[in-house]
Parts: sequence; C-alpha cells; structure tokens
Amino acid sequence: MFVQVGALWRTFGDNSQMDPGAVVRNRAKDLRFVLDRLTGPGSDLRVDARRIGVAGHSIGGASAVEVMREDRRVDAAINLDGNFFTEPPAKGLNKPVLLLGARRSSLPEPQENWERTWKQLTGWKRWLDVPTGGHMTFTDVPWIVDRFGMPGRIPPEQVEGQLGSLPAARATALTRDYVAAFFDRHLRGRPSPLLDRPSSAHPEVTFMK
Repeated sequence: MFVQVGALWRTFGDNSQMDPGAVVRNRAKDLRFVLDRLTGPGSDLRVDARRIGVAGHSIGGASAVEVMREDRRVDAAINLDGNFFTEPPAKGLNKPVLLLGARRSSLPEPQENWERTWKQLTGWKRWLDVPTGGHMTFTDVPWIVDRFGMPGRIPPEQVEGQLGSLPAARATALTRDYVAAFFDRHLRGRPSPLLDRPSSAHPEVTFMK
C-alpha cells in the first residue's frame, strides 16, 4: 500500500509567518493518524501493514520522508520536488528514498537544499531531475491545464516555474512510471531497470545521483 500526501498548505489566512518545518512535522502526524486507522483493529480495509510506502509533492514530499523517519511502519518514501525543512537524524535515514525533481540541476537553491539532505540518506536512494519540467509537473495540474484550456489563467511569469515546457501527457507518463517502479521495487520486490539507468522511453529524465 502507498499513501499520497499533497502540497497545498497556503490556503487560509495570513501564512507569511508560517514555519514550513512545523507544517512538515504536522503533516507527518496526520499521516501517522491515517496509518493508525488503516492498519488498526477494526479497519474495513485489507491493508498489508508490512509493505507501506508514502509519496508526496512539494511540502508533502518533505512530509513523506519525515513520516518515514518517525514511523517504523513506513518502508519507502518519494519526494516529488519538495524542499526539505527538517533535518534528518545525525545517524542518517537507512530506508529507500526517491527524489524526483524539476530543474534542480540548474537552480542553485533547490539543488543545494537536496544536497544537504542527500548526505544523510544512507539507504537505497536515487535523485532524478526533469530539466524541462516545473514544480507542478508531478501533479495533475499540467493535465488539467491542458485538458480544459487553462494556460491563460496562469500568470505568464509563473508558467516556466510551475509547468516548464514539458507536455502534460509526458509529465503524467513519467510520474506514473517512476513512482510505480520505485514502489514495485521496494514494496513488492520487483526490480526495474527504469531506476538503474537513463531510459529511452523517458529522455526527459536526468540521473543526477
């Protein structure tokens, strides 16, 4: 089973003084609550508590890694283009982590953010980058914008950072394939060459580490 946590957190009120680290820790608590309900006695769902993965986008991606650090039930985590706002334990995090980002090979601050945490990820790990993508590439936003003809509603100065130049269909395909390959490998024991080397099926993806 894998749980997905989203990215929207600047929704109500004045968030200018909000502490992103506190948001991450609170999201991790939310995820632990969900896991308690899904795996606890009396749950109507047949969940295999021995194989749990968490994926998230943006601050949800940082939260996915944070909850894996805190909760032994979580076996693998994916961070989709989310900066880290909390420090991993000094001894490191010895569990599988996939970092899938957009333009982090060319943007100094986002690249440095992941570099700092990368050193503390001591288990299986992979860092992939989509240079032509945008922050929302790994969500359904590109598909919605394309499907319903909404590009004009995004301020022109934000289009590159949010969507990049990657077509929506390609964004959806590569996100599905890499997320599935990661969880197949680490929850089901099904290795995939997609995570071992660059793929001709997804030339947009660069192997950083």
